[in-house]
Order: sequence, then C-alpha cells, then structure tokens
Amino acid sequence: MCCCSKRYSNNAKKLWAFGGVVAIFVAAAFFGFGLPAIIDAVALTEFRIKEGARVYENFFDGEVPIYFDIYLFDWTNPEQIRDPNVLPNFVQKGPYVFSERHERGMVSFNDNDTITFNQKRIWHYIPELSNGDYYNDRVTTLNPVLATVGKTLEGNPLLPILDNIIMINGLGRFLYEDVPVHEMLFDGHPDDLLTTLGDLLEVIPPGNLPDINLPPWEGFGWFVERNESLTYDGTFQMGTGTDTRLNTGVLRQWNNEPQVPNYRGVCGQVRGSAGEVWPPMGRNLGDDIRPLHLFLPDLCSAITLRHEDEFSVHGLDGELWVGDARNFDNGNTIPETECQCTAPVDECPVFLPGVLDVSECKFGAPLLVSYPHFYLAHPSYRSAVAGMEPDRAKHEFRFALHPFSGIPMTANGRIQYNMRLKDYGMTLFQGVPDIIIPAFWIEQRMVLTEDIADDLKLIENLRWGFIYTAFALCGVGALLLGLSLYAAFFKIISLGCSAFLILMAITLGVLWPSMSEQMLHNKLVVKNGSANYDNWIRTPIPMYLEIYFFNWTNPDELASNRSAKPHFAEMGPYTFSELHERVNLVWNDNDTVTYQQRRTWHFVPELSNGTLDDEVTNLNVITLNAAHFLRHISPLLKPMISWFLKTEGSLLWKNKPVRELLFEGVKDPLLDLLKTLNSTELNIPFDKFGWFVGRNRSDSFDGTFTMRTGADGLDRMGFLTQWNGASRTGMYRGRCGEVYGTSGELWPASVSAGTAAPSNITLFPSDICRSLTLQGTEQVSLYNIQGTKYVGDERVFDNGEKYPEASCWCNADVAHCPDLKPGVFNASACKYGSPTFLSYPHFYLADESYQQAVTGLRPNRTEHEFYMAIEPMTGIPLDVRAQLQINEHLQPISGLSLYEHVPDAMIPMIWFRQRATLTQELAEQAKLALALPSLGTYVAVFFASIGIIMSAVFLYCSIKKWSQPSEPIPYEELQN
Repeated sequence: MCCCSKRYSNNAKKLWAFGGVVAIFVAAAFFGFGLPAIIDAVALTEFRIKEGARVYENFFDGEVPIYFDIYLFDWTNPEQIRDPNVLPNFVQKGPYVFSERHERGMVSFNDNDTITFNQKRIWHYIPELSNGDYYNDRVTTLNPVLATVGKTLEGNPLLPILDNIIMINGLGRFLYEDVPVHEMLFDGHPDDLLTTLGDLLEVIPPGNLPDINLPPWEGFGWFVERNESLTYDGTFQMGTGTDTRLNTGVLRQWNNEPQVPNYRGVCGQVRGSAGEVWPPMGRNLGDDIRPLHLFLPDLCSAITLRHEDEFSVHGLDGELWVGDARNFDNGNTIPETECQCTAPVDECPVFLPGVLDVSECKFGAPLLVSYPHFYLAHPSYRSAVAGMEPDRAKHEFRFALHPFSGIPMTANGRIQYNMRLKDYGMTLFQGVPDIIIPAFWIEQRMVLTEDIADDLKLIENLRWGFIYTAFALCGVGALLLGLSLYAAFFKIISLGCSAFLILMAITLGVLWPSMSEQMLHNKLVVKNGSANYDNWIRTPIPMYLEIYFFNWTNPDELASNRSAKPHFAEMGPYTFSELHERVNLVWNDNDTVTYQQRRTWHFVPELSNGTLDDEVTNLNVITLNAAHFLRHISPLLKPMISWFLKTEGSLLWKNKPVRELLFEGVKDPLLDLLKTLNSTELNIPFDKFGWFVGRNRSDSFDGTFTMRTGADGLDRMGFLTQWNGASRTGMYRGRCGEVYGTSGELWPASVSAGTAAPSNITLFPSDICRSLTLQGTEQVSLYNIQGTKYVGDERVFDNGEKYPEASCWCNADVAHCPDLKPGVFNASACKYGSPTFLSYPHFYLADESYQQAVTGLRPNRTEHEFYMAIEPMTGIPLDVRAQLQINEHLQPISGLSLYEHVPDAMIPMIWFRQRATLTQELAEQAKLALALPSLGTYVAVFFASIGIIMSAVFLYCSIKKWSQPSEPIPYEELQN
C-alpha cells in the first residue's frame, strides 16, 4: 500500500507541475493577446462622438490651441499694369496671427448614428506673435468688388450701362489702394459700389439682371461678419462612430445635401472629415496607407492628402499626409481631376494646373485658390508676377494623425486666394493683361498638446507592458516545462541540451563577428533603404547656423586720426535652423553616387540675440571689390574711376539691416558695373550682394558632388571623388587642389573590432572650395557613446610658414610664398576674385598682427575652436562646432581717393558657427549598432555557461548515483 501511495503521490505531483506550466502559458496568452485587445477596445470607445467620451468633450470644447496666420500681398507697382515689359510686383506682409477657437451650435443627434451641427469660429488677434501692425499696416490690392461685377456681367448688354453709372458717379476704383489691414480682413473697407449694387437689386425686378449674388455686407473684407458667426460655415452632418469606428467624423452632408452644386461628380461629393475628428484607423495600416480627404467649407470642396512619411511629436508616433499637385490639377495631367473644372465639359480645362476656381463658392467673385506662392503650380503663374518664392517647408499643406485614435497631431493647412485680372469689358479694366493676382494666403496650424500625447502614450505603454509581461511568463513557463520534462522523462536530455548549448556557443562565437560586420555594413552603406541612407538624404540631427556680425563703431575717427585703429563690436548671434537635403541623385556603377545639396534656413528668433532689422556698419563690400579689381588700371583712367567710386560707392555701408546683409541682399549700382567687367578673374552671378543671397533652398549653389557609398568598403564611405564633375578644384597647386575628404556629415566607419580611430579627419566644405584637416585630440562622451574629438589647429590656415606641406595653399607665385602671415587664408579664388580671407573667429590661432591691427576682438578656445566629435566605429558625428570668420582685406590703393589713406588691415566682417549635436533618440539607435558585435559574444558566453553548468550537474548526479551501494529489496516487496 505504501508503495502504491507513493506512486500516486508522484503522479499527482507531475500533474500539478504540468498543470502549473499550462496555467502560466494561458496567463501569458491572456497578457499577450487578451489584455491588449481589451485595452484597445476600451480606448476605442473614447474615440467616438458620444456623451462622456474623450473625443466628444474635445469636439465641443477643444483642448488644442489653434492659430490662424494671414499673409497679405501688397501690390507695389499697380500703375504699371498695362506696361507689357513690367511684371506686377507683390510684397508679402505678415503674418497677422490670430488665435482660433471652434464652438458647435444647433446640435442634434440623429437616428442614423450621425450628428448635425453648425460651427462658430472665434478669432482674436495676437500682436506678440505677429510680424506687423494689424491696425496701422496698409496694403494695395485689386478691387475685388469691381472684379466680381466685371466677371458676373462679362458679355451682358447691361454691363456698359452699369459701367457708365460707375464711371460718372465715381463708384468704383481699379484698386483698393492703401487700405488698412484690419479693414481688409475682419472690419471691412467701405465700398460705395457694394452699397449701390445692393440698392439696385432691391428695386429692379428679379430676372432683369443676371444672378448677382452679393454678400450682405456694408463694406468689403475677406473675413467680414465671419468672426463668431454660427451660420457662415454652413450646416454639417457627420458620423458619430457609434455604429462603427470607421464612420467617426466622416461627413455625410453639408447644408443638408450630400453633393455641392459647384463641382461635378466625385469633386462635388461631401466626403472626408471636417478636420478635427477622424476615424480611428487601427494598428495595422499596411504598406500602402490610404489618402485622407479633408472637406473645406471655404472651398465648397474636399482636398486629398497623400501619405508622406512617419511622424513624431512629443514622443508620440504617427503618420504624415501632405497635399500634392492633384488637388488643383483641373484635369490637365490627371484625368480624374477634370471634375474640378467649373466650365462646360467641352471647354475644360480652363486653367493650367495649380489653381482651383472657387468663384461659385465665393459670391461669383473671380477667386481661384492655390498653394501659397503658387507652390506646385504651373510655372506660368509665377512668371506672370514678381515676388513669389515658393518653398516646400513654408507652403506645403501638411496634416499628421495618430492613426490608432484618429486624433490630429499637427496641422499646417495652407491655402492662397488669388483673383483673376482681365479685361472684363469695363472702362477700368481696359488694356490689362489676363493674369492671376495673389491676394492673401492663410495657414491654420495646431500642435497636439503634451498632455494629450501623454494620454495616448499611456495606452501604448500599457499594451506593451502587458506584452512584455507575456514574454516574461513564457520564459518562466518554458523553464518550468524543461524542468518538468527533465523530471518526467530521461536525464540524458540534460546532457543533450548541454552539448547543444555548448555547440551553439562555439558556432556563435566563431561566426558572429563576420555576421555582425555584415549587418552593420548593410545598415551603414549608403543605399536606398539603409538606415544611413535615411539619415543622409535628409539630416535628422537638428542643425543651427549662428551668425555674428562685426559692427564698426569708429569709422569717422579714422578720417581725422590716421593712427586710430578700427574698433569692432560683435553683434548676434542671429540663429537659423538649417536643414540639408540631397536631391537629383544619380547612382554610378563604381559604387559612388552623384548628388546636389539643398540647404534650407529659417530664422529662429527665440535662439537669437537681436532681430533681422538690427543695423550694422562695416565695409562696403561692393565698392571694395570694384577698387580691388581696378587697382592696377591705367593711371590715365584712375581719376575717372576714383570719381565714379566716390560718387556711386562708399567706403562703408552704414546702418544696413542684417536681413539685407544675409539673405535678402543689398542693391548697389556698382554691382552692375562689376557685372559688365566679368572676366575669368571676376565672375559675379548675382545682382544683389548678401552673404547668403541665392543660397536658401538652392539645389545648385553648393555644386554637384560625387561620393563613395561604402559598398566597396566602409573605410571609404562618404569620401568625395569629384566636385562639379572634376577631381580637382582648379584653384590650388598639388594636393591642395584635390577634391579630398567628406562633406562633413558621413564619415568612414571601422566596424572591425579593435580598429583604432584615425589620427585626423578631412572634410571638404564647398563654401571655401578646399579641404580642412582636423587633428584628433581627446576622447569625449555623449549619451554614453565614446568618440574622438578632432579640432582645427594652426596647420589649417598656415600657408607654409610653419608647416611646409601647407605651402600649396598660397595663391601667389611659388617664389613669393608664403605671402600671408599664418592664421588667415586667401579665399579670393573661391569668391569671384574678391579680396576675401578666412580665419578662425576673432583671429583665434592667427598671427598676433591681425588682432593688433584692430580692436574689439577677444579670441578664446572655448568660443572659437573649430571641432567635430566622431564615433569611429559607425562614423556618426556626435557633436559639431564648425566656425569660421570672413574678413575683407582693406589696403591703401594709390589713385583711388576712397582708399588712399586707409590702414592696411584684415577687416572682420562676420563669423558663423554651424552646430549640431546628436539627439538622444539617434544616440539610442547608435548604441544598439555599437552593441551588435558584443551581443553575439555575450549570448555565446551565456549559452556556454548554461551548457557547462548543466553538464556539471548531470555528471555530479551520475557519479553520486553510481557511487552509492545498492540497497537489498525486502522479500515482502518482491512478492508484492
């Protein structure tokens, strides 16, 4: 009996053990699948329009601040509209920024799971966020009321009669001239023609005049009577999502109709969302993410947004959609957009792609909408007027969503309103060209608050917390299952498992180094789809350009006191965000890629010490260049040149705004003279001077680069082989004239273990048409990533005086080299023959004579050292401070009165710092790549340790069992 009892007891223990293991796996399945599904189901109940739900509360009382930016176009030369040789010129004013709040009224919930409501939009002006004075700024634009009358009555017999009435009584003018901005927007500008037409329509019987749909206003303004109006935007009916989440926020009707009368077919359908509530899309969007449809009552139509890329804000991941060219195509290139054309079918398309006729939506006014500055529109619209500067970063229509919840993350809704100008048959329009005139553009923008982002991240964190718990339970269950199998079956399994683990450890230890190198190679090589390609094609690291000006404070003192030294006060920094994009890529057969570089700068006032309207006094660079170029002209001509330079030029530019000296440019008649003297030595491609004129968003300014992709070896990745189609710059002798080094953002990688960091690195900044070699100095750490710091030392700008190998940087004849004291580099060959010289800021590390010739400079290593910190294994830049100073050589020139008695000195003009620091997010990715080679080793050691321990335990148990004497079995048990 005892034996049987013991046997049953062991079976029960085994059953309990297996039952426990099964229970653990069931719990893991519940945590891994059940609880995340429950969380999603509960969360989705919050993302529908039902009383008590989160979206319901946000719909009626929005938590996210919305801003409404308005930019107006001021017509500066309307008097020349009939001159075919002069383009209408427009200057953008603004933005005039308003807060925007939405309220819902006349709400009713319907039986078909929809809600009907009206929308009230409330705007308040925010002067501190605006660029301009809303109440005092003035603009000139085409008279929209007169243009509406002309369009509506064009070809009608009554038009000449009305035209005579207008002219005799002075009821209309061609322009709204010098109108205050506040009247042009919300307050309304008094218009006698608008009032007179309203009176006429009241007394003339219906049917005797064409259908003139005048707005019910006493004065005209683009947003008159819209502020706090509950009826202007119309009546909406949209799905609540109580039947299915896919109907949440989907519009069914507008103004009680499923179709608008303004457009045919699908273009006239009321579809998509009104913008604030979207249907939750779930978690599996697939590779082909569908477009979004956004219904805009201002256009009486929906626009389509195409998926662009992944997006993140406040650490919350989402997706980004953008407006493309098809929204305003009119059937020109995309047949299905033909329904956007409002003319009879046989006359379509009327307009070239890029604009949409919304006249029927706007009281018959000749209004057309486009993206701002005719972005993505046919070039003819921009070429017909002056002042348009389309820029994707500023003018693209962008919308980001959190797909699971359907909650908007960011929005930049950008639309421009234009008027069609043509000879409508009225006196005031006679002889004008048929063109599209920009009137204003708006940006409606918002960013999800951090609190809402945290709530959405909490849902994600809960899901993943349960999923990780499921993995942990699976691990525990697998361990217990192994122990149970070991106890229930054969101990020999232990020996087999231990042998298998040891064999796995040996295999992994031998093969992993080459495997990890190959994996890193695939991540780092520049090819479509690799991680390094994504980081290279559009720089993910925030970059900033800080610009400092030197303001000459005592120029008048030099005229009376020749022993006085020029004194300079530093101004700035004026900080710009900087984005690099690679465009026009051509992949070559020799493992190189040829590309151009687009750099985009945006002023960041909150990081700047000053505004772009600050004024600077320093050398007149244009006059200096003219004098430098003409310094060796015949003595017979010098008096005339001297008179011309003194009459048309000046020694100094006094009180020039920073914005002109940087990107906008200074117009100077002497520049036209220099352009007429263009030669191989002096070739000036611009008509205004500014240190960055023509560079912002230019694809061609930096030149064309050919770079190694690393496919033939990561130790050569990022190295330039050609610049502008040549392997030499043609500006310097020997090795100094070679295109050598990297562009500064991709560096060779050393994925093999134990490879030491290089002692120096070389970069090729196209700004200065030469390479710079930086020397390794010390080890640095950022986010626990170790790197080597490389700095620019005295060798960079030596010219051969201290370091003979640098003599090839001297531009003079070999017999006259070195022609400069160390610390300053002659960049005239790169700068159109200008007497421009480079140095470190404040003449740091330069010969003392440069500092002694002026006052006000304070060089120091902390502020002015040029350095880059690189992680050597991956070639990732950790921290960059690339800083250089631009100087102009002022020297006496005999025969030119402006320069006969000036000191011989290097005059500091500006210095700039390009800075970038690896973000923590990218640092985590880099740490994962750095850990990859060690990961296999650690796993191999772990497997080997477990295998050895299991083998030792097996041997110990076996030896112990074999060493024990066998006990005799009682006779009674044998009988049983």
